[in-house]
Order: sequence, then C-alpha cells, then structure tokens
Amino acid sequence: MINYKNVGFKYSDSKTNNLKDISFSIKKGELVLLTGLSGSGKSTISKCLNGLIPNLIEGDLEGCVYIDNKSLNDKKIHEISKNVGSVFQDPRGQFFTTNTTSELAFTMENYGLSKDKIQKRIENVCKILNLNSILDKNILNISSGERQKLSIACALTMNPNILLFDEPSSNLDYKNTLNLRDILLDLKSKGYTIIIAEHRLFYLKNIIDKMIYIEDGKIKNIFLKEDLNHIEDKNLRVFDIFKSKFKNIGKNNTEEILSLKRIYFKNILKDISFKTYKGDITAIIGKNGVGKTTLAKLISKIEKPNSGEIKLKGKSIFIMQDTDYQLFGSSVYQELKIGNPKITDKKIDEALKKVGLSSVKNKHPFSLSGGQKQRLTIALAYVSESDLIILDEPTSGLDAINMQKISDLIKDLSNNHAILIISHDFEFITNVCNSAIYLEDGKVSKEFNFKKDEEEQLINIFKELNL
Repeated sequence: MINYKNVGFKYSDSKTNNLKDISFSIKKGELVLLTGLSGSGKSTISKCLNGLIPNLIEGDLEGCVYIDNKSLNDKKIHEISKNVGSVFQDPRGQFFTTNTTSELAFTMENYGLSKDKIQKRIENVCKILNLNSILDKNILNISSGERQKLSIACALTMNPNILLFDEPSSNLDYKNTLNLRDILLDLKSKGYTIIIAEHRLFYLKNIIDKMIYIEDGKIKNIFLKEDLNHIEDKNLRVFDIFKSKFKNIGKNNTEEILSLKRIYFKNILKDISFKTYKGDITAIIGKNGVGKTTLAKLISKIEKPNSGEIKLKGKSIFIMQDTDYQLFGSSVYQELKIGNPKITDKKIDEALKKVGLSSVKNKHPFSLSGGQKQRLTIALAYVSESDLIILDEPTSGLDAINMQKISDLIKDLSNNHAILIISHDFEFITNVCNSAIYLEDGKVSKEFNFKKDEEEQLINIFKELNL
C-alpha cells in the first residue's frame, strides 16, 4: 500500500541530507513503528507521507513515496490529506477553533461538504472514539487525553485509509497512554493502516507489526513482530517500564530550600505542606488535573495562593512543558544569553555539550526537533543561578540516550540545587529521582524517600491508579 523508494531529503537550512536513501514498504492494515534517536529523521519521514514535504517545507527531495502505486510527488497537500490523516505531537498545535464540535467540522467545511454529511461524519467518529461527552465544549477546558482523542477524531473526519501519529504519547500520563493503546488497537481492527513515530515504547508492545529503526537519516534495521524481543541493545526506551529500578536511592540533606505550609488554591489544592532540601530530586506525581502544574506556578509566583505560606531560599526557575512558550532567542547560543548577560562562552559550550546540542549552537530554536527543544530548556536551567529548579515533563520527546543525558545532568545540578520534577514517566522517575510526592484530590497523599522496599508501592500507584 505504502512504498518509500530511495527517498532523500535535505532541509533548506541544512548542510547535509537529513534523509538518505530511505526505502521500505507497508501493507494495508499494518501498524508500523518508526523509532530512533532524537533528530534521526523519524518526523521527516512522516512529513514525506502527509505532504508537508515538499508542499509546505522547503528543501531538496529525492526519490518518491507511493500510495497504491501512485506517486505523491506531484500531489497537492489537500489531495493527500483525504487519504492520510495526521495526529501531531501536541494536539493544541493543530486546532483551529476553541470549540470541540466546530473543530471536528472545520476540515470538512473547508472541503465544502454538506451540513448533513458533516453531521453524519461527526456522529460516526464520536461513536468510534466515544467522544459524545466532550461535544460542544471549550477545547481549553478538556483534559490532555480528551484533546488527544479529539485530534484523532479530526484526522478521521475525512475518512482516510492511513493514520500518521507523531509521538502521540509524549503529553499523556500513564492512564491516557494505555487508552491511546486501546484506540490504536480498535483502529487497527477496523482496517486502518497506522504509522507511529515514537520514543516511548511500552504501550506499543505486542501491537505493532513492524519496527523501523532510523539512525542518522538512514534505515539501520527493520524488525518484524517476532524480532522485537531482541532489541534491548538499540538504545531505545524500554518495552516494560516496570522493570525499572531505583537508581538514586536515599537522601540525607539538611539545607532547606523550599517550605510549603497549608497551601490552599481555589478548589484545586487543599492543605499542601512539604519541604525540599538542597540535593533533593523530587518527583511530583498524580493524575492529570490534580494540580501538579498549578503547584509549580504557585511556587514560582506565577499564581498566588488563597492562603498558606511559601518560603523559598533564593530564586527559582520553572521550565514549562510547552517549550515554545519560553524560547525567545534568535539562536541556541543567544537563548542561553538572554537574561544572563554575564555568562561566559565557556559555560554556554559546557551546557550545550552536556545536553548534546553543540552542533546546533547557531541554529534558531524553532528549527530544532521537539526533543532538542526539550534539551535546550534543560540547558537553560543548568546555566541559571536559581536555587530551586522546577521541570514540567522534561522527558517529553526524548529517546533513551538523551533521557540518560538529562538524568545525569539533573543529578549533577542537584549538588547545588533542589529540583522538583512533574512527571508521569516511571522509567525516568526511577532513574533520576530520590524522592516523590503523590498528589491526590488536591492533597499530599503520600511522600516517598526512595528505598528499595518502596519500589513496589510506587509501581502499585502507577498501575492501580493508572497515573
């Protein structure tokens, strides 16, 4: 059904080819995983299929992509989109309206479909994805899992045969990632051909038909379903996250950095109290909507509590989940200079080396991949002079190697800082954190000081409560 034949591509601002002689085929109804290190070319391969390359993204394209033996090279993006539905990494980036029902109708209205046909298709996709409960709601007021479902529904409204997902789990908690798995299985059973570019692998175990491993713009390996038990040496995220063990056990720190006493905020946070010390790397865990990011905003003075006391020694820096909201420089180098004019070039080079971004020092931040942007924001924390560093989902879009780099950097930072990490990434939490705070119903339900005998408790929280 889908054939890539000798596909190569070089972005207009690139000196070397980003894709090199890519050739593979996908049969109708298959679920195929594209994986590899950050910046290896996964998303670029996807963009050659949905028409973003060469229609909207400038560069030099070689070879050809075929669907049902028909070349896509001469097809316009509106023709391709009837057959290929795309779901991007952050659903918010592909919404054009603020109302869920209007969003579902948007693409069909642009294609001139009749009102009756639009209504029937909306009813159909809502039935497939069980979306009736969020119809006619403000998109900003629905959960991240519901936004992901909505973006999939929007892709389905044009009745495509092919669905293309770009890191669909990166902004989802454990529960919603498992829900995504169920959706993928259901769509596969209905005959859709599905391609997923992804780093997180645990939710795809036993459902993919083929895995294509990309390295430096080339296909390094193609694994069939029966081969997938033998890929532990490929520097990939794990297929079984609960095999992860605590790697940063225990803490004995006495220099207090942060103290919260009986914090209340609206109906979200109720009687929050805890302390954080220099050397602490503390995970803030809990279901979506429980108030984790709100808590970070209160500590960072973005919001004010209704009551209670927050004491902070020195300054804090809050690295938000959506990196685009906090990147302002004209280059990666300038990004680290902003707000820190006394920083030396040596310190900048050191930070970029630690996060693996030395080669893109002079590139514009918005030209980086999602994972590279994520690492850049970690570098911002590294060069800051803050006593408290707060990171919101820092592993979004990171492969195994770069997750380890970030883990090592955070451990290094903890020597002189206290660090709070909002995360639902169990593999990452057990790798880097030495404590955790579990929020439930707006309250601190449990505090963990990581010890071997607490591993099972943390696993049970993730499994039973579907974090």
